Amino acid sequence: AIVRNVGTDEFSEVLQSAQLRRGGIITSDEPLTTDEREFAPIFDRLRQRNPDALFLNLGESQLAAALRALRARPVTFPIFTSYGIEVLN
Repeated sequence: AIVRNVGTDEFSEVLQSAQLRRGGIITSDEPLTTDEREFAPIFDRLRQRNPDALFLNLGESQLAAALRALRARPVTFPIFTSYGIEVLN
């Protein structure tokens, strides 16, 4: 699954293409505006789709809010960001 800012369509397309070449699929692609700060509903919806991994391509100020929202949920999949790999525990 991908959660990203609007305007990063090329990034999303490249990531999806790479996954397809490796036999994977992107179960969800959530483009958000750069002022989005309410991630709980998005992550609740994504958890129901049970992704193998989540990639966050968000701005720094959004990333902190997104990671706080993820920490409040029981997620078991790895989380990758455009700033590196984040460990929640």
